[in-house]
Amino acid sequence: MPQFTLPILPCGRHRVVAISGIDGTGKSRVATAIAEILGALYYYNPPEPFLSDRVEVDRTATPLERFRFYLTANEKCSADIAEIRCQKPVILDRYLYCTMAYHQAMGIPPDYIAAEVRKRNLIYPDQAFFFDCSDEDLRWKRIVSRGITANDERTRALVPRIRAEYLKYSCLTVIDTATMSLDELIEHTWRLIKEFEPLSG
Repeated sequence: MPQFTLPILPCGRHRVVAISGIDGTGKSRVATAIAEILGALYYYNPPEPFLSDRVEVDRTATPLERFRFYLTANEKCSADIAEIRCQKPVILDRYLYCTMAYHQAMGIPPDYIAAEVRKRNLIYPDQAFFFDCSDEDLRWKRIVSRGITANDERTRALVPRIRAEYLKYSCLTVIDTATMSLDELIEHTWRLIKEFEPLSG
């Protein structure tokens, strides 16, 4: 697929697109491919130094400790993209919606999560996707092929609740990755980004 340049927004900055979703739905592979097509920066969240601590946090932290860890990682991510978007588009691999949906599914009250999020001056993406997979066997097969983590085991039973939390966010464009090949998924996502008309702010 040829490269495509997204137009600069009327406010003078570049676009920020977030791809969030349930584990095993192809987020990272699609985000990487889309960033290459658009000449954008691929940004994996959580960034360093949080990425190095992620496995231990996922394995040992309480849901509340885990939420605070990932929310702080989102603050670092937000600060980084505030600068990057002045130079080029950004494709986020996971963002705030992941943090909120997963931890609400783990039992942290939504009001508490919303209050903590409001305390941070976080940037919101211009466009955001929720990658789902309606075929649970296929989703788990994908996870096994890339290697099962402690977090995969910990959250497997929570997937229906995580999905329900994601679907509460009307700002997310839902894509069922079970119905498409990787190439089809990349092209479909790219076309949705290309056709999207973001707000000017």
